[in-house]
Amino acid sequence: MRFGSARYSVPTRLIGHTVQLRNRGGRLLVVETPTGEIVADHPLVAPGEISVADAHYGGARPVPRRAVRPRTPAEKAFCALGPIAEAFVTGAAAAGHTRLGPELEQLAALEATHGREVLLAALERAVTFGRWRAADVRSILDAGAGTPPSPPGRGRPGAQATHGADQAAGRLRHRPIRGRCTVTAPTPALAPDLHAGLRRLKLAAMRTLAPELLLTAKTQRWAPEELLRTLVEAEICARDASNTRHRLKAAAFPVAKILEEFDIAASLIPRATFDYLASLEWITAHENLCLVGPAGTGKSHP
Repeated sequence: MRFGSARYSVPTRLIGHTVQLRNRGGRLLVVETPTGEIVADHPLVAPGEISVADAHYGGARPVPRRAVRPRTPAEKAFCALGPIAEAFVTGAAAAGHTRLGPELEQLAALEATHGREVLLAALERAVTFGRWRAADVRSILDAGAGTPPSPPGRGRPGAQATHGADQAAGRLRHRPIRGRCTVTAPTPALAPDLHAGLRRLKLAAMRTLAPELLLTAKTQRWAPEELLRTLVEAEICARDASNTRHRLKAAAFPVAKILEEFDIAASLIPRATFDYLASLEWITAHENLCLVGPAGTGKSHP
């Protein structure tokens, strides 16, 4: 059961029943409603923590097994890639993608083409951004997945002032070049009608990157869908960066602060409480958060 954003165990026979809670002297008493018997006595714990009495479960609890249990040959071959592959399967299942057999076969086959390390980096990027299709992973590989990205919202907000198209262009410049050719010719300007059309559709990132990408695609003999995929990904990246900047501006924060800069060691907040608040679980539980303390203790940081 939950009390004060913390969880406490009760005897399993009371599952589905109503009990009374009493807070006395720093302890939480669980009282069975019909009889008035105290069936559980827990010390109060911080939000996000758990207090469990093994006696409520008839003895010590077995260690839960959370690992993926592959059944089909495709699942076994894919999960053999390691924890990142298992995280991909778990995330895809949680997102409702249950028919992963053909997708996993395609993903496992990508190891022979791109190598294990590159494929794992692409899978990690897919897990980070919640992309659960084989086509998404191929798109990440085509765009270059040399280093895993930082999750959305991480990093220093002030450093996100660079335009999203510039970020996408930086990734594209490090894209692996097929063959031994190097593009040295000047980039031709985009045709006026295409430039005007992209401007009318408000596709700023595509308009900026299209001349360079068209030349690169022609030189390296990209497939048409590969060029289109790269342009679309660049536009999405640019719009996500723009949305982040606009939201930070609309929030009117006096100083940009992020949780990664918060010194938990210099704070009196228990680590479990900090992790619980950072998970935002209290929002989905429809609970309120009140930060109380003297000046200079970090209330405004989060």
